[in-house]
Amino acid sequence: MTVRQLNEADRKEALEFAQQNIETAFFLANNLLTGAMKRDAQTSYAGDYFGYFENSQLKGLAGHFWNDNILICAPKGAKKLAETLYCHLAQKNSDLNGLCGPVTDVKTIVDTFKLDNAPKALDSAEIVMRLKLDNIIEPQRINDTELSWHLPSEDDREFLVNWLYEYDQEAIGLSPTKALWQENEEEFNRHVKEARNYILKENGIPVSYAGINSAVPEIVQIGPMWTPPEHRNKGYARLALA
Repeated sequence: MTVRQLNEADRKEALEFAQQNIETAFFLANNLLTGAMKRDAQTSYAGDYFGYFENSQLKGLAGHFWNDNILICAPKGAKKLAETLYCHLAQKNSDLNGLCGPVTDVKTIVDTFKLDNAPKALDSAEIVMRLKLDNIIEPQRINDTELSWHLPSEDDREFLVNWLYEYDQEAIGLSPTKALWQENEEEFNRHVKEARNYILKENGIPVSYAGINSAVPEIVQIGPMWTPPEHRNKGYARLALA
């Protein structure tokens, strides 16, 4: 049994492992497809990866990423990976902002890092749903107003950063701070660069926002989905998503 930090030569094996466990390693697969295998706070999706091996085969995978989140998928070796990550973050004097992975794996990290009493913005088991594109039913338009969809651009910065700021507070429970606003500015820049999120407008007025936060071949995960309170209960989110 071995735990070691992975490098570029391990990317193929790590990606195959993530794809074999796609429902619990989706974000890991996305990051392996798009980011560097060395953490850089300025480079989206970049992370330091660690693997748990038995008989030279990868059995568990975890990483500490550019946004100070830890992702883990470890059918085997969760405890060893958690201990390695703890030492790694301590050595690098790095922050930890969040955890994501199977509940049992996350609990192992919480126990190893002694985070039971740490303040948490969101602590819940997420229900993952899957929908094939062929099964999407396009909703009827609400009225005869003019609807349009477009990718975010610099012209949208003022209202869209504010939407992301409000989304993080309402959906995730983050506190309204200057640091959060700065993170949302960076998130907006990433959305413009990635060109995979859409703004829904009615008669030229922005009313809803639908995004893709991770993608692998054949599968995407939706998020964020946001409609400002003044535009809710009108079916805009369904239209934006479809």
